[in-house]
Amino acid sequence: MNDKYRFFTVDPHFERDRYARRVYPNPIVFDLLSGLTSAGLIREIAEVRGQLRDRQARFIPQRVHVGDLVVSGQVHVDLSALDDYIHTTADNERWITRVRLIKAMAAKNQLPVGVIPQSYHQIPNGRIVGSGGFAIQNAHENLRTAAMNGYWDYDFTACHQAILAHFGDYPRTQALVDNPRAVREMVAADIGCEYKPVKTSIIAVLFGADDGLYEKKCAVAKNLGRNKVRAFWDHPWVSEYYNETVDAGRKLVGDVDNFHVALSNKLQNIESQLLAVVSRDKRVDVPMYDGFMSTESYDTAEMERLVEQETGYRITITKEKIRHGFSNFEGNRATG
Repeated sequence: MNDKYRFFTVDPHFERDRYARRVYPNPIVFDLLSGLTSAGLIREIAEVRGQLRDRQARFIPQRVHVGDLVVSGQVHVDLSALDDYIHTTADNERWITRVRLIKAMAAKNQLPVGVIPQSYHQIPNGRIVGSGGFAIQNAHENLRTAAMNGYWDYDFTACHQAILAHFGDYPRTQALVDNPRAVREMVAADIGCEYKPVKTSIIAVLFGADDGLYEKKCAVAKNLGRNKVRAFWDHPWVSEYYNETVDAGRKLVGDVDNFHVALSNKLQNIESQLLAVVSRDKRVDVPMYDGFMSTESYDTAEMERLVEQETGYRITITKEKIRHGFSNFEGNRATG
């Protein structure tokens, strides 16, 4: 059928022995789905392990209780920005397919046009994680920016490092908390790398990254390339920062087996508690691990004061309006 109608695109990277191991629906599939939903012939579109399914419509609540959070079960996305994303993005086909799934769901007649359902579950360390193929939380950053164009984005600056800085005098860790961009730019310039992979590598240090050169298994090598691994670990700030995180981490979780796994789980658990305090009595449209997105504007100084009062941790919370950079036309929705 695919040879005749060309409903799917084969990912050549996963094509082996003339068999397609991974395929993506073509735009024609989503045009058909939109038409069928508008006509009321499909009750609900579901994404199941990469496949599209029609299933019995279910109740979709406006607000959902997950752990200690109350979040939106229905989120309005910017369809114009998503159209622009599809036509201009350099992201791979996986994310373009995700956008088409979101657009198909946003066209269905169970919810208002442009509104998609969101569901979440809580994992053992306390984090609230998005579920299913329509989860905005798990989407690529560029896709998420397009979908949530016009929302307010609240972010806990260097949250895990801010938690660790609570346990002693750690100048490198504190510098990262106070001005993360300046520190990352300094390291990037010194070792001759781009900003973003250095940012990701510094995050990986906290969770047990090593100096291995195998790019498929070693986070720093994967981010920076094997020829930059030694320069990164030999950088004075990085080496001292690593020592500080280990010292502070042992104060937090003790001298335990699988130290970095235990530290990661503990930090994520505390981060989730901070999010619960910050978001209390506020509209949380999409929860992130270290912040949230909302149509509403809130006082971040008051949030910071509340966190310190109730938990003892001193964190910095930033707020900015999410703006998708349209290529040739404007969005049709304003929020907040």
